[in-house]
Amino acid sequence: VSNPPPFSHPVNASNFDESYYGAAWKQIHQCKGEFLHQLGYMGENILIAMLDVGFNTVDNNHAFDSLISNNRIIDTWNFVVDTAHVFGYSNHGTNVLSCIATEIPSTYIGTAPKALYALYLTDDHNTEQYTEIDNWLAAAERADSIGVDIISSSVGYNTFDNPVHNFTFSQLNGNTTIVARAANIAFAKGILVITSAGNEGNKPWGKIISPGDATHALTVGAVDGSGGVGSFSGRGPNALGLLKPNVATLGVAAAAITHT
Repeated sequence: VSNPPPFSHPVNASNFDESYYGAAWKQIHQCKGEFLHQLGYMGENILIAMLDVGFNTVDNNHAFDSLISNNRIIDTWNFVVDTAHVFGYSNHGTNVLSCIATEIPSTYIGTAPKALYALYLTDDHNTEQYTEIDNWLAAAERADSIGVDIISSSVGYNTFDNPVHNFTFSQLNGNTTIVARAANIAFAKGILVITSAGNEGNKPWGKIISPGDATHALTVGAVDGSGGVGSFSGRGPNALGLLKPNVATLGVAAAAITHT
């Protein structure tokens, strides 16, 4: 790394230990994230679009004070009800955002606490509607229009309330479902698409979900603190035999923040 960005903390390895990261240390250390932070990489000047089912309390949760006070949420949109309000509905997006954006020294430090964020609500957490894949596509298009660097998708699809729309595993071949195609197009435009392998590993489906099958998505599985695969984590490969998930991180008993 030739020119790391300016960093608000002294670049001293002793600053980046368990006492600094607090409850997030286990998941940060498992991926050696503290070494990137030592180099000054904490998300400065990176714009991340979060696609999820709701960001309950993010606008008034003290865990996100740094995010709010520094105006680092630059865009929001609720594609389910067509409004800018995303600060309700579900805690899931709040949990995921906390793993990345929280900055409370000695309590909880996320992976990219200096980044800029766009929060997009794409799914109704009470139902599984086929229109949600169109919402995902629309969110990816909006993300591209504002110049995002990364799309983080913690939603995915395989079955719907109306089973006529259910995917078959053969469709999860990397470039058939709307969301997989959208992820690949985003990648072609220079956006890193990071998406979940899903939670179907110990259910009848058993496999990854889409867009986790997408050829050019970075699909993330879940492991425990010892590196063992989480029972719920979606299994690959995709329908064409492409390696999925591509990486794995702590998803079993991971630390996250929900309430104030």
